[in-house]
Amino acid sequence: MAPFKGRALKFEFLEADSKAAPRLVSARPAQQWGFKADPSSESFRPKFHFTAPVGWHNDPNGLIYIDGVWHMFYQYNPFSLRWAAPMQWGYAKSKDFIDWQHCGIALWAKGNSQMFSGTAYADFCNRSGLFSSSKGGVIFALTDTALGESLYISEDMDSFKEVDFNPIIPAKNEHATAARDPRIFFNEDSGLWTVVRYERSGGVDGVAFYVSENLKDWTRTDFVKALYECPDIAKLKVENTGEYKWLLIDASFNYVVGDFDGRKFIEEKGRKADGSESLKEIFSADKFVSRRVAKGVYATQFFENVYDGRCIAISWLRINPSEVAKNGMCFSQCMSVPYEVSLALKDGLYVMKARPSAEILNAFGDEKSAIGKVEGFSPDLKSVSFTPADWRGKLLRINLKTSPNADIEISLSPFGKFIYSADSKGNLDALLFVDTLSAEAFFGDGYFYSAKTAISGDSQTLSVCSSAPLKLRKLTYSELKESR
Repeated sequence: MAPFKGRALKFEFLEADSKAAPRLVSARPAQQWGFKADPSSESFRPKFHFTAPVGWHNDPNGLIYIDGVWHMFYQYNPFSLRWAAPMQWGYAKSKDFIDWQHCGIALWAKGNSQMFSGTAYADFCNRSGLFSSSKGGVIFALTDTALGESLYISEDMDSFKEVDFNPIIPAKNEHATAARDPRIFFNEDSGLWTVVRYERSGGVDGVAFYVSENLKDWTRTDFVKALYECPDIAKLKVENTGEYKWLLIDASFNYVVGDFDGRKFIEEKGRKADGSESLKEIFSADKFVSRRVAKGVYATQFFENVYDGRCIAISWLRINPSEVAKNGMCFSQCMSVPYEVSLALKDGLYVMKARPSAEILNAFGDEKSAIGKVEGFSPDLKSVSFTPADWRGKLLRINLKTSPNADIEISLSPFGKFIYSADSKGNLDALLFVDTLSAEAFFGDGYFYSAKTAISGDSQTLSVCSSAPLKLRKLTYSELKESR
């Protein structure tokens, strides 16, 4: 509004109704956003996790990598500390996942509608014909709550334009009583544009597949039951094989592995789980679905167009908004660290793995030993406790030896407990990313990833327990590099 300072402005609101009366809200004083920001609350700002400048954010949206820059959009309401309409797309970008340039709101809510979650596709050869030059641009698919699945495009990642044929798929149709969160991509195998979205069909939650030759006329070709909102899909090479499989996930990281012929998703056959708590596997008679490879994260999305073919993901980490308000914070929620998703064969079954991305690992400096912080350390103890310390902003690396398949519990207050099992030789490796609002643990070469959130003070208590005597062989910490 600065260019209009000293001038009289007249606002006209169209299509107003009693349920959504128009109003003007200042975008500057925090007191007018319905909460009071305590300047000291900036001490809670994470060191290496994304947060919005102010207000509420949730799902990551439109993730895409372009020419050395990671672009992230997200569900955003700067006027609240908890989820509240209207939702629009906030926008930020980074070269290293640590330092983010905030670019404001890219897609604003319109009238009584909201801009719900969606994805991006890099159409840099203008296959779609939607762009003014052969260099193409980026296609965004999202849910406009008043219309359904809708497309926007950008040629410069600064301006965003709606296409003139929205919605491409209505919010409701003969199949769906509710639907949202489209993943759009061009399937090179089938030569068809493809949208995967959440639907409630016949009283059942699931993920529906739609295909098109021209982005305007769409045909529903499949429906995979028992998955919920914010689906994503990727074709991945299975580690140590020449085989490719498709990975289909939902918001809670329930997932299915299978083949996709361009129209039908053919789920891999499985066998009954053996009760192993290491992988937290759940099987049914005719498909393999794992519900615990990633725990404590939500609305995970994969980056499009990653330069080396890796599948890099970011998730929303949910924080109690009442605690946010209690601590006088002006921002609410944070994203996870970026991590690489892959597929592997384990005991004849396809399993998903999650490892910290190379970018986030490279952001940390040399390892420093923390063994000296152990209280009463003995190699034959079943538990090891450390003097309280400020672990925020640090990456911890733990390696221990215990009995084969022994249960291990790593406790970090105030975040809680991370539970996993040693391998068949009694070894366990863990990486813990500790920040002001979250702690994330990666175990067993990526076979288990867990995130926990809390608002932490300047001291945390760390302990490691085992169901059998343990020997702590390594505990180191690394801090963020000053120059990245």
